[in-house]
Amino acid sequence: MARQFVGVLGNSDLPPLRDRLPRREVLRLHGWAIGVCHPYWGGFPDGIADEILGRDFADLRLDVLLFGHTHDRLAERRSGSPEGPRPSDGGDWGVSPQLLLVNPGPGYADFMSPASLARLRVSPAGIEAELVVLGEGR
Repeated sequence: MARQFVGVLGNSDLPPLRDRLPRREVLRLHGWAIGVCHPYWGGFPDGIADEILGRDFADLRLDVLLFGHTHDRLAERRSGSPEGPRPSDGGDWGVSPQLLLVNPGPGYADFMSPASLARLRVSPAGIEAELVVLGEGR
């Protein structure tokens, strides 16, 4: 269970939140780098993961990209993480052979799809993603 809440700016957030939320976060758990971003600029669903990586994480090498915006559930591995340094916390980061892309899907039910969430299990040995569908769509 998570010990803290991590929130990032989204494209529909109102002005009071825009000054309070970061555009991206990088979590460091058990030596893994997990990037969190909701495309605050909006954008088209096709290729959004690559756009996020290039726009917000080009300076880092991530093991996981957790993102939203498209409302399309996704949990898949892609060969080869983007090149670049990994965040340093003084620990041994190891090597990431694959990038895990995770989109939890819609946080609320609509007429096309039920609400869902993503559950990440993070350990020193690796990271697993589980997509959990919550009920039915409207």
